[in-house]
Amino acid sequence: MKSNAHIAMTVTALTLMSCVGSPEEESVLSKNDAIDDHIEVADLKVLDQIRHQRDLQHQQMTEDYILIYDGKKPYLLAFQRRCHELNEIKVTPDFRHEARNLHARFDTYRGCRIRNLYEVTPGQAAELLDLGRKATQAH
Repeated sequence: MKSNAHIAMTVTALTLMSCVGSPEEESVLSKNDAIDDHIEVADLKVLDQIRHQRDLQHQQMTEDYILIYDGKKPYLLAFQRRCHELNEIKVTPDFRHEARNLHARFDTYRGCRIRNLYEVTPGQAAELLDLGRKATQAH
């Protein structure tokens, strides 16, 4: 009887510990939530594609979201899944339908499929970066 109670308590404790998650995972989730909220509240315009003349640069916020710059304007890029390739030293080749257009849903950036592209102003880009930093500091 005591061994069954001990097993039940151990299973319960392990279950509770697995639900909590690591602080790093919570930080990433809160960053993604803050970015999701900003997209909805600011009613960011969804773009099918962006045209660029220069090489694209990016600033990573999470493995789900980056700010991408075409040399003139910033854009928010959302991946279809976490893009672990962003953190790799070896750059994964991109799949593009056109050399100077980056398409949502069809093309990749750093080897990860793009879910959505959003038009943002430089002020909104700075606010998004700030949201990511604040979400990290809160945890």
